Amino acid sequence: MLSASFLNSSSSIQSSEKTEIEIESEKIPIIEEKSIEFLKSIVRNDLRILEFEDNLKIFSLSGQEIGTFHISVKPLIYKNENCFNVKAKSSGLVDGLPCGTELNAFVNYKLETIDQEQFEIIKLPQGQIDRKIIIKLESRSEYSISKVETNQKETSKMIYRIKKNLMSGYISESSNILLQRLMIQNNDIQQISLFTFDSQMNPCTVSYNSLDKRTFSIEGDDIPIIGIERTVDFISDVPCNRHIADKVNCTFYSYDRNIIAFN
Repeated sequence: MLSASFLNSSSSIQSSEKTEIEIESEKIPIIEEKSIEFLKSIVRNDLRILEFEDNLKIFSLSGQEIGTFHISVKPLIYKNENCFNVKAKSSGLVDGLPCGTELNAFVNYKLETIDQEQFEIIKLPQGQIDRKIIIKLESRSEYSISKVETNQKETSKMIYRIKKNLMSGYISESSNILLQRLMIQNNDIQQISLFTFDSQMNPCTVSYNSLDKRTFSIEGDDIPIIGIERTVDFISDVPCNRHIADKVNCTFYSYDRNIIAFN
């Protein structure tokens, strides 16, 4: 597990005091009604297409293999609600730096995240960064988000709380996987803007746009691919998770050949 390296930290690592922060409504980006309506409409389609498991290779658009990505989505009942269990694990290079992520989440049929555990590791020249983020719907009215980050010899611990009624239009890493899967499979990629959190738990806008279809050359074959441009308006630093590793991230899919290509 990616989490083991920093959950079992040595005694030389200094821990900071745990801090709790309430995320206020004025910090939440304004979400257009058309984006909320699109989110509602796309999940009314046949959700059986969301049950899948893939082992994918990750390529740069220049054709260089830069990592692997395993994902599985299975329906189940979780906390008395119809949900999908989303598991994903990736490893590879981002800007030449070794990076890995692991995700285990429960997302309901409205693409609302019920629980999510996310682990990230990036190896920098000056040392390794480990990050663990847990999102939980603690009650019918409130979410809690805990973040533990180890950077060289320091560990910081933060807990954020946010009212559930402020989470309309929120897209987590797990619900992003399902949303993009629905867009691709239904051939329905529209220009919408929702919100997510950056690595410091600042709410920020995340926008989706359709990209022109193109062909991708690999092992001498030209493969047709379809793309989604995802733009995250970061307020703080950039996380190592490849899915949102750049402010503008272009992802191209070809499930027939089990590849994902990143711009």
